[in-house]
Amino acid sequence: MCGIVGYIGKRSAVPIAIEGIKRLEYRGYDSAGVALINTENELNIYKESGKIIELERALPKPSLIESKLAIAHTRLASTAPGSFSPQSEKAAPTDCHRRGPHPCRKRPR
Repeated sequence: MCGIVGYIGKRSAVPIAIEGIKRLEYRGYDSAGVALINTENELNIYKESGKIIELERALPKPSLIESKLAIAHTRLASTAPGSFSPQSEKAAPTDCHRRGPHPCRKRPR
């Protein structure tokens, strides 16, 4: 099962989004990630397999990820072949623009 929490506001968004997915831990997951728009309007994505604490350990110092907008996600791998082993690169959120076309979209003929 997945859990998604987003925040847009005046406070620092990353701690709020992370706290939100911690409250959804009981639902089960194998990886977690957070995406944010930093103060230079750049998209930053951080994700790790394992528990949310692993994601927190992988995040830069709070002063380096200041953002007023963030979305955090937990993922339970359960559908694709080989997806039962948690992997950081399969963790959400995903930036489709950095990895080429989304695999679910039909390609032009």
